[in-house]
Amino acid sequence: MLMKKILLTIALPLVLLTACVDSLDDYNIDQKSASAVPARTLFTNALKNLTDILTTPNVNSNNYRMFVQYWATTTYLDEPRYNMTARLYSQNFWNAVFRDALADLKESRRLVEEDASLVPAVKNNQLALIGVMEVYAWSVLVNTFGDVPYSEALNPDNLLPKYDDAQTIYDDLLTRLDASLALMTTTETSFGTADVIYSGSVAKWQKFGNSLKLRMGMLIADVNNTKAKSTIESAAADLTKLIQANTENARFPYISAPPNNNPISAN
Repeated sequence: MLMKKILLTIALPLVLLTACVDSLDDYNIDQKSASAVPARTLFTNALKNLTDILTTPNVNSNNYRMFVQYWATTTYLDEPRYNMTARLYSQNFWNAVFRDALADLKESRRLVEEDASLVPAVKNNQLALIGVMEVYAWSVLVNTFGDVPYSEALNPDNLLPKYDDAQTIYDDLLTRLDASLALMTTTETSFGTADVIYSGSVAKWQKFGNSLKLRMGMLIADVNNTKAKSTIESAAADLTKLIQANTENARFPYISAPPNNNPISAN
């Protein structure tokens, strides 16, 4: 009788532990990570990742304030001397924009395009906002690195995408930006509260997109003056569609506590 009780005591927990498992594959399911993420969450995460890397002064990921002498340092002396190989900051900067922000935007786009439940105008607005942010992120990479993988990029099956010419990329980005601006309907909604930059205001995103276009046109003035002129004139054709006040700036609403506090204070 005692032996029976001992066997039951040992066997019962084992039965309970395995009762809900159909196969060993069930053990490979991560219970703490989402298996499916909505487009709006990916869009928000892309905004956060891109803003973080452009804002942070961390010497391991963004040293540009030191390069242009906005900031000085007595602890880290490589950065003010333009030493770009002492740390992995170039790789970390690239990863934050390319691997994190652009990958999230691509997946967000795919989900929006496949969502048959969206009202057409709202879907177009969401695609437009994603498109503007994609152009902005790519322009940051081209401005920073020059020639980068572009036409074959963000394909997990292609581990060695070719590098495209920076001017060719810029021309394509301006075309994509125009297409995104044309999709916008300012009287309709977009991502709502998932848009933490402009709280879903398509009119403000239109201002941001045209201001980005104006900036990109100015940046190519010394390379292609004709295209720069036409781009700037197009962007500034209606001044009410450009950012004209600080209240219209694209600003991430950082909070006072980690992990979503301003990277400057965090560093």
